[in-house]
Amino acid sequence: MRRLLPLLGVFVLVALTGCGGTQTADQKARKGFLLAYPKLDDQQLATICPALYPSDFLNANRAKHYHYTKDKASKFTEITAEQKARAAKTPGCK
Repeated sequence: MRRLLPLLGVFVLVALTGCGGTQTADQKARKGFLLAYPKLDDQQLATICPALYPSDFLNANRAKHYHYTKDKASKFTEITAEQKARAAKTPGCK
């Protein structure tokens, strides 16, 4: 019982404070950007906004590490002006 009481206090504290925290404005903007293009795959999104991905993500030699094929790495789709403009406004995509 002696150990249960402090442990119970920790659980109550965690439950009251929450686990995830609140999103910053930058995080909300990046989330909105990603949700605006649900049909684009990771390679296309990395082409538009490279800051959201590791620096070597688009390197065809690292494709297997990031679980996509080398031929997929070489096929970048045409990016529209609207997509470029939206990426420019997104924090961290410059």
